[in-house]
Amino acid sequence: MVICVKYCGGCNAKLDRAGIVRSLQKSFPMHDFKYAAYHGGEMDLLLVVCGCRVGCASYDGFAPRLGKFVLTAESDYEPLCRLIRQLSDKNGCDEQ
Repeated sequence: MVICVKYCGGCNAKLDRAGIVRSLQKSFPMHDFKYAAYHGGEMDLLLVVCGCRVGCASYDGFAPRLGKFVLTAESDYEPLCRLIRQLSDKNGCDEQ
């Protein structure tokens, strides 16, 4: 599954946005993580990683095949992991 990561601008970042993405990559090595700044192709899931609760990052112009998830707090991490597992199961992605 291709997970496209879009970061906010970081103007009021209270989260370690890159650390959260690194944790996801370690937890889901079977998935292909791409970065929106460099990826213009197809994606299964758009992950918008915001540094604060405002969640103002724009994601217009993205067309993820399976949906999007906007992460604005550390408490969003587990629900995100559950979503990735669910999408993986529904779409026949192998888990390691």
